[in-house]
Amino acid sequence: MKKLIWLTISLISILGMGIFAYGFGQAIGIGIEVNQVPKEPQLVMDDSPEPLEVKSILQPVPLFNIAVEGLRTSTLLSQIDEPSTIDGIRSANLILISIGGNDIRSIEDLPSAQKSQYFQDTLDTYTDQLKEILSAIRSENRDAVVVFLGLYNLNYSSSNAENSGWLIEWNHATQKLVESFENTTFTPTY
Repeated sequence: MKKLIWLTISLISILGMGIFAYGFGQAIGIGIEVNQVPKEPQLVMDDSPEPLEVKSILQPVPLFNIAVEGLRTSTLLSQIDEPSTIDGIRSANLILISIGGNDIRSIEDLPSAQKSQYFQDTLDTYTDQLKEILSAIRSENRDAVVVFLGLYNLNYSSSNAENSGWLIEWNHATQKLVESFENTTFTPTY
């Protein structure tokens, strides 16, 4: 009887390891495929809001990029009223937004005693400005799909637990606001 039990446990273990190895191999394959460098001409995005033409299988796809490194939500809020930005919003089928990282990053260098209140004040200002941005987008284009990319932290270690907690709270408040708008979704990033 003991031999039968050990044989069964051994077979289940071998089967489990085989399934694990297969899944691991599939995950590696997907990662390699996703991270491959495209062999076709690459897009070079610049700070100009002029459309770039990208050839798709069926037709050219205009892309507008108003991203600027170091941008805060307050700056995006002012950019949203520029005529070229409004034209891009009106003609868009898909709008990707990634903003807020520079807003939250401003609390990193504060003394611990000040961080909690400053975080809450910054989060409140950020969500108010983000609501204005999303409202402006929806007033110009009700049909485009808006995808908001959540923020991520490269260091989720126990020594960085306080910042990780704030980032989770930040993303939660962002998701709650973003998804209150029709045809708008929050995509978490880990």
